[in-house]
Amino acid sequence: MTKILVTGGGGYIGSIACKQLLEAGYELVVIDDFSSGYRQPLKLLTKQYGDSKVRFYAKDIREDLTSILKKERNIDAVLHYAGVCSVNESMLNPYKYFSINTAGTNNLLDHLVKFGIMNIVFSSSCAVYGETKKMPIIEDHSTVPTSPYGQSKLMSEQIIRWFNKSHGINYIILRYFNVCGASD
Repeated sequence: MTKILVTGGGGYIGSIACKQLLEAGYELVVIDDFSSGYRQPLKLLTKQYGDSKVRFYAKDIREDLTSILKKERNIDAVLHYAGVCSVNESMLNPYKYFSINTAGTNNLLDHLVKFGIMNIVFSSSCAVYGETKKMPIIEDHSTVPTSPYGQSKLMSEQIIRWFNKSHGINYIILRYFNVCGASD
């Protein structure tokens, strides 16, 4: 059975991803500090699928993740949703965004390498593009963020690419535009 680590699994996108992954038969390990995510969706998923299919840990991705990764061996991939995501707040508190989004991603990647976890999907943002130069926006559009939030996501993308070059981590980066929707 494939085991997936989901960071930020108590958040809006992360909790829906967890539900869909469990429905598809994956085993999940979830890390969330619950500063903006919620325990309730994960408790419901644990009740529905059981502790053998989903386990969650209240932990900040900037902290030492060794104990979790030692306990949860054989993780095949990571879906990295943990982070903060308000453009306005990032203008008032850039430290928070570079600390959580950028330094948190760097710390996570360092731990992944130490434990031989070589596959990551990163939840980025269209905020990396900044002011649009042409429409529609395509992947090779220039990246000139206009907020600390966008810059923190772009820096995280760059760090991931360097971990690919230096350690062979495989990655996919998703840049979201106005995420919304519902799950049953």
